[in-house]
Amino acid sequence: MQRSNIGAGATNWKAMKQIRMTHWSVGIILAAAASLAVGASLPATNDTNSQDKAADLEFFEKSIRPILAENCYSCHSVAKGQSQSGLTLDSLDGLRKGGTRGTALNLVKPASSLILHAVGYDDKDLQMPPKGKLAAADIANLEQWVKNGAVWPKEAPPTPVKAAPVFNLKARRDSHWAWQTIKRAAIPTVKNKAWVKTPVDAFLLSKLEQAGLKPAAEAEKRVLIRRATYDLTGLPPTVKDVNDFLADKSPSAYEKLVDRLLASPHYGERWARHWMDLVRYAETDGHEFDFDKPGAFEYRDYLIRTFNSDVPYNQFIHEHLAGDLLSNPRIDPKTGVNESLVATGLWWLGEGKHSPVDLQVDLAEHIDNQVDVLSKAMLGLSMGCAKCHDHKFDAISTKDYYALCGYMKSSRFQLATTIDPSFVKPTTSKLEMVAKKLEASVMADQSLRVAQPTSYKEGSILLADFKGPGWDGWTVTGAAFGSGPSRVAVAPGAKPTDGPTILTTHPAADSGWLSDRLQGGLRSKDFTISTPRVWFHMAGRATEVNVIIDGFQRIRYPIYGGLRVDLQKLDKMAWHSIDFSKWIGHIAYIEILDPGQGRIVVDRVVFGDDMPEVNPSKLPANRTVSSDSPEASLLAERASIESALPDMPQMMAITDGDPVNDHVHLRGNTATIGDEVPRRFLEACNGLDQPASKTGSGRLDLAEKMTSTSNPLLARVMVNRIWQLHFTEGIVRSVDDFGAMGQKPTHPELLDWLASEF
Repeated sequence: MQRSNIGAGATNWKAMKQIRMTHWSVGIILAAAASLAVGASLPATNDTNSQDKAADLEFFEKSIRPILAENCYSCHSVAKGQSQSGLTLDSLDGLRKGGTRGTALNLVKPASSLILHAVGYDDKDLQMPPKGKLAAADIANLEQWVKNGAVWPKEAPPTPVKAAPVFNLKARRDSHWAWQTIKRAAIPTVKNKAWVKTPVDAFLLSKLEQAGLKPAAEAEKRVLIRRATYDLTGLPPTVKDVNDFLADKSPSAYEKLVDRLLASPHYGERWARHWMDLVRYAETDGHEFDFDKPGAFEYRDYLIRTFNSDVPYNQFIHEHLAGDLLSNPRIDPKTGVNESLVATGLWWLGEGKHSPVDLQVDLAEHIDNQVDVLSKAMLGLSMGCAKCHDHKFDAISTKDYYALCGYMKSSRFQLATTIDPSFVKPTTSKLEMVAKKLEASVMADQSLRVAQPTSYKEGSILLADFKGPGWDGWTVTGAAFGSGPSRVAVAPGAKPTDGPTILTTHPAADSGWLSDRLQGGLRSKDFTISTPRVWFHMAGRATEVNVIIDGFQRIRYPIYGGLRVDLQKLDKMAWHSIDFSKWIGHIAYIEILDPGQGRIVVDRVVFGDDMPEVNPSKLPANRTVSSDSPEASLLAERASIESALPDMPQMMAITDGDPVNDHVHLRGNTATIGDEVPRRFLEACNGLDQPASKTGSGRLDLAEKMTSTSNPLLARVMVNRIWQLHFTEGIVRSVDDFGAMGQKPTHPELLDWLASEF
C-alpha cells in the first residue's frame, strides 16, 4: 500500500491486498485497519509492571552492582570464596540470609537494614567498607534500591570460580531471537477465510484458531470512530464526524475515515509526542537553575512536519544521526528550513548541568544519556550494563558501548540557524561581490596598509593568523564567515553620520564580511592546554569566543568564569585573553561564534603568559574614512541587499569535531582508562565490518550501518512501538528491551512480516 500524495495522506485502499508499504506511517494503517475493527486480538498479560521492573533492573546493574563489586566482594563473595562474618553479598539470597549479625536486608523497614546501617557509619564498630565511607551518592543509591524492594535479576546462584566466565558474544547472538535476520513469513492459511480482510488478520486469526478461540465481535461504528480518532490524532471525534461516519453505508467507510485522519495535521502532533517521550524531550536543562534549551521547540516542530510529510523511517534515522553531514539534506523549498539539520537537536535534549564539578564525569554522563536514548529508542536495547562490564545477559560487550561513545565524543554542540545557506545563496552571492569591491577599494589606498607584526614575545605560540585562503584546520558552520578569511574588515560607522571604519587590513576571520545578519561559527582543532592564557586580537559586537574544556558540551554558559569573552562594542581591534591556568594539561578547543545579529573580526590567536606583541606600536590603527567615500556607498549598497535576507532563527544542532576514539572506562570510572576502542556499530550486527571514517565523527557511517539489513533491530523495534501505541501492549511487551531480560514476541511471524514490509 502506498500513499499517493505525500503529506495529503490519500490512500488507494484497494491496494491494501497487495500490502506495498513504502513509508513508515503505513504500518499504522495496517495495524489500525485490522485490529481496531475486531477489538483486542492479542492475549492479555498479567505482567502489568514489566516496564517498572525493567527500570529497577537497569538501576541495579548501573548503580548498585558496581558498588557491591568494587567495595564488598573482596570480603563477602561466594564467587571469590570470601564470606567474612558469614556474609556474602553477590546474591540476593546472601543478603537475605546475612551473617553473624543477622540478615542484611529489612524490606519491611528498609531504613533498618543492616547494610544501610553499615555503609552509613552509624556505629563505630560496624563501618563498611572499612577503608573509607562510600560517596554520598552511592549511599543514596543503596538506600533507594532497598526502599524499592532490593530488585535483583534472576540469575544462577554464584559459585566459587577460579577464573572469570568467558563472555561469548557469538553464542549469545546466535541463541537469541532479536539478533536473527528478519525473515518474511508466509501469510498463514486459516479456516475462517471470510473473516480475513488483510494479511495482519490472517496472522492474528491463525493464533486464535490454534488456541481454539474465536475473534471478538466486530466493534460497532460509533466505537470504531472514537478508537481511530483518538489513536491517530489524540482528539475526540466531533459530533459531525460521528454522524457523517454513521451515515456512510459504503463498504469503504472505515477506510475513508482512516485516510481522513492520516491527512489531518493533528496526526503529526499526536505521533510526534510519542517520539518526544522516547527521546526525553524538554525545553529546559532540568538542573538547578533550569536554563532554557535554545530553540528546542524547533525540534518539536520538525517532528510534527516529518510525521505529516510521511518521511521514510530510514531517512528519519539518517537525519537524527547525521543530518548535518548529508550530501543532499531535506530543505523546505518555501521556508528554507534545513529539516535534516534540525533533527540533530535530538542529542542535546538531556539534562544539562551549568557548572559540573568534574568535566570528564559530566561528559561521560552526558554521552551515557545519548547512548541510552539511541539504544533504547531505536534499537530496543538496554546498554547501561556495558558501561562497566560486558553485558551480563545480552550480546553486547563493553567495547560495543565505548565504540558508540566515540561517535558522540567526536561531535560538538552548535547553535545553528534553521535556514540553509543554499536558500539565501542568491542574496549572499550579491553580497560577496560588494565585499570584494570593498576590499579592492581599501587596498588601493596605500596609506591604509599596515604590516602585520611577525614576531611575538618569547614563549608565545601562534595558533592562527587566518591568512587563508582556507581555514587551515578550523571547522566552519553557517554562512557568516564565508568560504575563507577576508583581506580587510570594513564596518559601518557607530552613528549614521559617521564614516566607515577600517578595522584591519590584515587577513581575518570576519563574520560580517558579507552581512551582519548571517549566523556562523569557527571551531579549532583540539589542543592540549600548555600555557595559562590564550590571546585573541579581535573586535566584535553581540558575539563571543569560548574555550571548551574536556569536551564539556556547552548549552548554557557555566557559572565559573574565565572560559569566555563577550564582545559588545565594535570600535577597534584589541587584545583579549581567556585565563585557563586551572586547566593546564587538559584537552580543549576554541569557538568563535556569531549568533546572527552581531559581528566578530579575529586576525590572530596566540597562546602565552602575557600579551604577545613585541612592539604594540606596530598594531594597525583604526581608520575612519569620510562618509562620502567609495567605502561608504558600498556599505549602503550592502545594507540594501541584505534587507532581502529572511529571519534566521537558531536551534541546537550537532556538528563534527576531531575524530576521537573513546577508551574503555574500567568499571565505568573515568579516572581508570583501559583499551582504546575504534568507533563502530554493535559487533552482533556486524559492526566490526565497517569501522568509522578516519575523518570527522563518522556519524554518517553509523547511520548507514543502523539502517542496513545487517541490523535486524531497527525495523522490529519501530513496528512494535506502533503496535503498542495503538493497542496498549506491543507484540514484544518489553518495547524498550529486546534483550534476554525482555519478553519474547507473542506473534513472532507477524512481527517479522510487519518489519519486512516496513
